Amino acid sequence: MGINFFIDKLFSLTRRRKVLFLMLLDTVALSLAFFITLFLRFESFVVLELIRLWWPWLIVSLAIKLLIFSLLGIYGFVWRYASISELVALARTNILGSLALTLLYVLTNQVSFPLRIMVVDALFSFVLVGSTRVFIRLYRDHLLYKSGKHDRLQVLIVGAGEAGV
Repeated sequence: MGINFFIDKLFSLTRRRKVLFLMLLDTVALSLAFFITLFLRFESFVVLELIRLWWPWLIVSLAIKLLIFSLLGIYGFVWRYASISELVALARTNILGSLALTLLYVLTNQVSFPLRIMVVDALFSFVLVGSTRVFIRLYRDHLLYKSGKHDRLQVLIVGAGEAGV
């Protein structure tokens, strides 16, 4: 039971479970982005002490970003066909989530929270969340290539409208 078994199970999940799995992956990626950002900003392991103070902010941040991701349809994409347009949409939702958090930050007067963290967190969030999607796409393509399904004859149906997709 290696990674192949896990990935095969992932591709065979129902749509709803795939969305839940992606949300779980995003939660891990966004949390990791937050911790990396704090570590880079303070350049030491004092971050471990700061996490105790800022964990409520992390929970709010995760809730807002996941809500925005969901509302803007990031979980509606078929990531096995992910391309640049999906990554651009992911970047937009990430920016919107960070702007919403910055607005919340300013409105609640969180003096102890540097605004630079929001920018760096947005960058790391995009990279980490995007990399999970790209990994899924690349691994799926690798499995197709390995299974020999890449040798199939490709056909273009002209004039079929949406049915030809």
